[in-house]
Amino acid sequence: MSTTSRITLTLLLLCSLLLLAGGALAHGDEEAGAAADSNILTFYTHPTERFNVLIPPGWQNVVNSSYALLRNDTIGAQVYGLTAATTNVDEAVAQALALADLPQAAAPSGADADQLAFGPWQQRTYAFDNDTTATAFVQQHDGKSYVLLYVSASAVQPLIVRTETPLADDASASAALTSALTALGQSDAIIDSLSADSEANDSFSATVTIDGAPFTASIHRDSLTTADIIIGPGASVAEANEDIFTIVRDFFVTPDNGSYLLLGLVVTFGLMGLFLLTLWLRRRNLERDEAALRTLTQDGV
Repeated sequence: MSTTSRITLTLLLLCSLLLLAGGALAHGDEEAGAAADSNILTFYTHPTERFNVLIPPGWQNVVNSSYALLRNDTIGAQVYGLTAATTNVDEAVAQALALADLPQAAAPSGADADQLAFGPWQQRTYAFDNDTTATAFVQQHDGKSYVLLYVSASAVQPLIVRTETPLADDASASAALTSALTALGQSDAIIDSLSADSEANDSFSATVTIDGAPFTASIHRDSLTTADIIIGPGASVAEANEDIFTIVRDFFVTPDNGSYLLLGLVVTFGLMGLFLLTLWLRRRNLERDEAALRTLTQDGV
């Protein structure tokens, strides 16, 4: 092999080693930064289904390779995240209810499914005899259903409702809360009081009477067309219950880029192969020229 070929191959090897070392250092810096800053949000990533679930501060990630399970013992809530090999919403929710040891045959609260649809998500709400409530968020992707099931042991019910007008005053907040109560099958509930929590009129609190019992509701504007609503028993609802809205909106499925990776590897190694082929051809041509020169030299002598 000629000196030029050796130098070229050495440079290629050095570049490869530098790239690998740089990637390892960058990964190490990311891990060190994440450990140093406890406020950085982390995600549960399913090993095969590629979906990602946000783990908010205060929530415990129960490690599981089959599905996501987040717990917050302070508010008595759990969030299950899973994939169902079906595009039928009811079948997908039934699988989630089974994971949570809840009755699979439970009927959702009295709401039209279209009324609870927003963006790519559909919602189902459930109430059980032991003060346990559940809200299921379902979306379809590539022939599968992705489910986030929020289960509360204290009868707290989160809900995202569509609004005809942006949430901006008491009237629009009351209309959004009425829609939520109707979706929960509580159209006879009485809104006792409602007031704004901020001067921007994007957050409201309300007291509600449901079946003679006092409940509290929080209403927050998320966009011009949706409102986040939490309804729970007693005089207040823990703010941690609102984490489910962040979990739902930050949920994402990592695209399957395996084919692009294979294509990139084929192109990379193909180019390297062509380069090595040109080196071999150059060497053969040089050897041929060298042999010709030797022959001419000998004939001249």
